[in-house]
Amino acid sequence: CRPSALRPVQIAQGSRTDLDTVLVVDRSLSTQLKVDGVRTFDRLRAEGLVLLEGLEPGARAGVVWMDHRAEVAGRGFATSRPELISRLQRLEPGYGSTDPAAALHLATEMLAAAGVAEGQVIVLGDGTASHLGSLEDLPEGLTLIYRDLSSSRPANFFPLQLAVGDGEAVPVDVTVAAAAGDGRPTLAVDLVVDGLEAAHGTA
Repeated sequence: CRPSALRPVQIAQGSRTDLDTVLVVDRSLSTQLKVDGVRTFDRLRAEGLVLLEGLEPGARAGVVWMDHRAEVAGRGFATSRPELISRLQRLEPGYGSTDPAAALHLATEMLAAAGVAEGQVIVLGDGTASHLGSLEDLPEGLTLIYRDLSSSRPANFFPLQLAVGDGEAVPVDVTVAAAAGDGRPTLAVDLVVDGLEAAHGTA
């Protein structure tokens, strides 16, 4: 499953319009590919514009470009919304690889420097970056949202939440969905929880 993280992190399915937000927008080479007749990058840009325009007036915003290096768009966090929208409208993909760890580090630095206690980082990517880094610098009040927009169909599903109680064993339902390109009817699935024996099964 993608993405993966080396430590527990809150991963939400939907973003909030009232939170200080940093968008991490993938502009690497792979986003130039067309899927279902549309460039992946065009999907990323359109989604980014919707998110920026939908933020409430009191929410601050920033944008980080992501390829083999991380780069802040404009003058940084809390840049005027119209300027960020204009920069995103003019952006085109490049020819670099993808380093999400560097982009996430830069995004969290922006939030920390602004003294944000509760915020969100929304990564808009094409799913080719399979590792988000150690995420050791993520503050406790940060929500990480990863959107794979490589096609018009949902892909790369991963567990959004595991609720575990104290004391006796608690059954946990995990739903796994995969977009298999080779037509296999089954897919091997491993569920790994720190400190416990891995569970193996098929979907």
